[in-house]
Amino acid sequence: MKSTFLIVLFSGAVFAGPRLVSLKTVPAEATLQYQGAAQQFLAIATYDDGTERDVTGEAEWRVSNPALAKLAGVAHVAAVADGSLVVTAALSKEGHAQSSVRIEGSLAARPFRFARDIGGILTKRGCNQAA
Repeated sequence: MKSTFLIVLFSGAVFAGPRLVSLKTVPAEATLQYQGAAQQFLAIATYDDGTERDVTGEAEWRVSNPALAKLAGVAHVAAVADGSLVVTAALSKEGHAQSSVRIEGSLAARPFRFARDIGGILTKRGCNQAA
């Protein structure tokens, strides 16, 4: 049996992927109210080939004032005290994006709401089916 091999030699060229054009954080603004309030953020990169990609896990996340909020996970900001701060996502040296966060009533207990506090439990247990 005869085999044929194709050998391709490259002349030292470096093949780079698409170049980052912009980075944005979603949501751009957030208000956190009541004890235990938190917000998940996303980082969306736009590249020169027109594609967009979720780079939340690749970005480096920071809060401008750790006395007001802390990172409780990747891009997950938890309120600590009332005030305003900025959440920043950095992706390489070129890409930075920011979101404004306002925290209000961080010491107050969240009021009870049936739809939010009980409705989810019933949905998970299948108790809201018509059958």
